[in-house]
Amino acid sequence: MSSSSISLDSNVLAPVEDCESKTPEVAIGDVYRLVLEMSKSLAQVTLQNKELVQMNGELMKKVESLELSVKELKVDRFPSKKSFAQVVTAGLKSSAAQVSLIKAAEIANDAEKRNAAVVLDKVELPESASSDGQFGQEVLKACEVQDKLASVFRLQRKSGPPLLKLQMQKKEDARKIMSRCMVQKKSAQK
Repeated sequence: MSSSSISLDSNVLAPVEDCESKTPEVAIGDVYRLVLEMSKSLAQVTLQNKELVQMNGELMKKVESLELSVKELKVDRFPSKKSFAQVVTAGLKSSAAQVSLIKAAEIANDAEKRNAAVVLDKVELPESASSDGQFGQEVLKACEVQDKLASVFRLQRKSGPPLLKLQMQKKEDARKIMSRCMVQKKSAQK
C-alpha cells in the first residue's frame, strides 16, 4: 500500500491524489470493505422490497374485499324497502325467551292486528311480569269488554316504567277500551 492512502473509518471511499500522477489511489482492503457494505445494504433493500411487495398484495386483497362488500351493501340496500317490524322479525331467532318479541313483530306487520292493540302508560303494573295477563283481564272487565286478550307484554323504555301492550282479538274492543279510558281520564281531570 502506498503512504498516500487513507483508511476508511467512516465506510466512505476517500481517494487521495498522488502528487506526481494526479490519479487517486485506493487501498484494496478499503475497496473490499466498501463492496461488502454495499452488498449488505443491497441485501437489506431487497428484503425490505420483498416485504413491501407482500404487504402491498395483502392490502390489495383487502381493498378488493371491501369494494365487494360495499357493492353488496348498495345492492342489498335499495331493491326492497322493509319496515322496521320486518327487519326486526328477520333478525330474531326463535328461542323461548324471544317468543313474545317475535309475536310483537308479527303483529306490527299486520295493520288489522295493530289497530286491535292498546298501549297503557302511567299505569301501576304488577311487580312480576307473569301477572301482566291477569292485570290485562282486569282492565277488560273494568272497560266491559267481553272477549279475551290475544296477548299482553311489557315494552321497556330507556328510562321510566315500562309500557303495557294489550293485544285484543278485534279492533272494536281496542276502541272500546280507549274510549272508556278517555272518559275516566276526563273525569279524573275535573
